[in-house]
Order: sequence, then structure tokens, then C-alpha cells
Amino acid sequence: QEEKCEDQEEKCEDQEEDCEALDNTIMHMKEQIVHSHCEERNNLHQAIQNFSHSIDDMFANKLNKIAHIIQETC
Repeated sequence: QEEKCEDQEEKCEDQEEDCEALDNTIMHMKEQIVHSHCEERNNLHQAIQNFSHSIDDMFANKLNKIAHIIQETC
């Protein structure tokens, strides 16, 4: 049981690190996306939404935020 808990804690720490990295990626993407064309953005938005259905909720939420950012300036 104790090992299970330790594994779970490690998983959570890894996920937090991944989320931090994702946040940085989002900021970077936002800067780049502002300069790209709407058609590209709409394609990317669609691709992200399709992909986010097949993954973990926490990441899906992050990805959906990205998708929203991508489209919001169109």
C-alpha cells in the first residue's frame, strides 16, 4: 500500500512538471500564433480538439485552452 502511495505521489509530481512545461509552451505558442494566418490557426484548433479527446483530463483542459487562444484573435 505504501509503495502504491509513493508511486502515486511520483506520478503527481511528474504531471505537475509536465503542466508547467505545457504552460511555458502555451505562452510561446501564443506569441507565434498571433503572427500566423487564420486558416492555419483553425486547422490547428481542430487538430488540438480532436487530440484532446483521447488524453488525460488535466492535459485536455490545457490543450483546450491552447485551442481557444489560437482561435480567439481570428
